[in-house]
Amino acid sequence: MNSLGPLSIDVLTLMLSATAAWWVARRWRRRQNPEEAKRAARIVVDVIGAGLLAARLGFVVQNWQDYASHPWSIVTLGDGGYSWISGMLVGALLAAGLARGEVGVRRKALVDLAFGGAAWLAMSFSLDWMSRTAPRVEAVHGSPLVPAVPALSAAVGRPAVVNLWAVWCQP
Repeated sequence: MNSLGPLSIDVLTLMLSATAAWWVARRWRRRQNPEEAKRAARIVVDVIGAGLLAARLGFVVQNWQDYASHPWSIVTLGDGGYSWISGMLVGALLAAGLARGEVGVRRKALVDLAFGGAAWLAMSFSLDWMSRTAPRVEAVHGSPLVPAVPALSAAVGRPAVVNLWAVWCQP
């Protein structure tokens, strides 16, 4: 899993996309009808929150055997375990319910959510493409007692990756 700090890259991508959707809802659409834009922005935030919760719960249900022995690991949100289908389904149903009877608000919320979804897809495909086209790094394994790691001076003039991790984490 690729991560930045405690969050997986997938979670960070989704957070950036959600921020983009919220920004579009608050700024870009404000020029037309400020009250509808505010209502659409609230719907976007509610839908994203409920969708994330549903996506996490859907993943936990699908992989219950892994979570049953350690139930507190369910709240480890940074591990990237989300069922996007569950999240999208709940989000779509909630968006339809919250904007019922308000055509202008529904249209704005859908455009904002579509913008966030397009941003998420673009970032996800870009990250996937970069991970597939990146040059392979040769792994060197060792242990603290018998290190098999060559000296960094052997890599002069070539890129080198130094991967440090705690003994309880997999590299």
